[in-house]
Amino acid sequence: SWQWRLLLQVLTFAKPLAGTVTFGRTHLCVFIPITQRTPKDFGLALAALQTWASERLQRESGAHVRFISVQSTNGTALEPHTMYVPGDVDTDYDHLPVRILKMWEYLGRHRSEECDWYLKADPDTYVNLRALSDRLSCFDAEEQHYLGVVHAAVPPRDFQEQWPALYFGHGGSGYLVSRGLVSFIGRLAGPCLEDVMAATDGDAMEDVIFALCLRKQGVEVMSYGFLAQGGTRVWSGEEISQ
Repeated sequence: SWQWRLLLQVLTFAKPLAGTVTFGRTHLCVFIPITQRTPKDFGLALAALQTWASERLQRESGAHVRFISVQSTNGTALEPHTMYVPGDVDTDYDHLPVRILKMWEYLGRHRSEECDWYLKADPDTYVNLRALSDRLSCFDAEEQHYLGVVHAAVPPRDFQEQWPALYFGHGGSGYLVSRGLVSFIGRLAGPCLEDVMAATDGDAMEDVIFALCLRKQGVEVMSYGFLAQGGTRVWSGEEISQ
């Protein structure tokens, strides 16, 4: 009938552009950079999909898990769970800040409305998707939040007045930013990468570099775990409370 033909035309022309969000935001998006320089990361990614990142657990938790790869994963179990970042390069672990800052620039500039929460994790990170998703519901994703398992880089005592301790979200445990912050990070990541390349040629601790980049703009990490309501205690030969 003409009604069915009209409906078909509407549906045809209403197809979304690739990469756009059509059915609302994902509550929690997990991004895991992997390398194929060695088979280790690929094996860890497959193990994640068989355990904590299974499609069932992703669905039940309102989460998406994406592996950031330079090489194609077509024809493997990772294919539907892989994301490619323009300009990404397959560095070694020592130069991971290069990949991480490129990832955040891409997410902040092009995918800032897709998720309430953006988690960067490592291939060997175990994420309890359900528990984390529930915990994040206590926070407002429209506000600017940088959350993580807080660690500290503490200079020697004689230099602490000149260089205070740098608190950062531990990369191996995974750190998060809210939707309200990710666009800001997208604008910062490019200049931060330029600074890192000029200072260290990209050879640095990615979680520390990320925290330093945000700290320069007045954004500090906050614990979202059992210490979130109290102080953070860091051991560095002495105790520092804040």
